[in-house]
Amino acid sequence: MYHVVTDCPECSKEFMIPAPEDIKLPTDEIKFVCPTCKRKLSATPEQFGTEMPCPFTDCQIILQVPDGGFTPIPVPPRED
Repeated sequence: MYHVVTDCPECSKEFMIPAPEDIKLPTDEIKFVCPTCKRKLSATPEQFGTEMPCPFTDCQIILQVPDGGFTPIPVPPRED
């Protein structure tokens, strides 16, 4: 039944039913931007709320890693 085009039961627009491997689940990492060099960075939960240098050698400013501000929601196991 995956990758079948059907109508949405709520809005009637066409959409394709995704396969499980098509769905990207959220991760514990957060993405943010260095305020000085404007490069994209990511941080793991252990780094949330800490100070660290920008990893790019031409920047190296000490920056505050965001605190995350979210709690991951556990994904229940699939029932087939």
